[in-house]
Amino acid sequence: MPPGVPVLRVRLRIGACLSLSGRFAQFGQHALRGLEAWCSLDGAAELLAEDDRSDRRALEAALPEVAGRCDLLLGPYSTVLMRAAGRVAAGADWLAWNHGGSGHDDRAHDTRPSADPWNYRASARGPRS
Repeated sequence: MPPGVPVLRVRLRIGACLSLSGRFAQFGQHALRGLEAWCSLDGAAELLAEDDRSDRRALEAALPEVAGRCDLLLGPYSTVLMRAAGRVAAGADWLAWNHGGSGHDDRAHDTRPSADPWNYRASARGPRS
């Protein structure tokens, strides 16, 4: 940037439902520490993290509130929970960044567009290409 030109610094709000308790807590807490480290080093990011208690229903209840308060929505750290988050995100036409769900085994049972764990943004028009 040339001298004298003002630099606009926008604070990025990152939201995530993470398993801070329950059976996936070890992984959710590690993800939280990594995100906190990134935010502290970056200085332009603010983290909003909610405990999904390693529970699909708790995640489904918390996700809309978190999504409404952030610029970037990260999915939970669990394939089971990411699938649930994907269905919620698809129904609301949100984009949820999958950083922790890695399974790809449910496609044979469920052919809805939101069932594909690599494509969590879907709408009435079908999956994004």
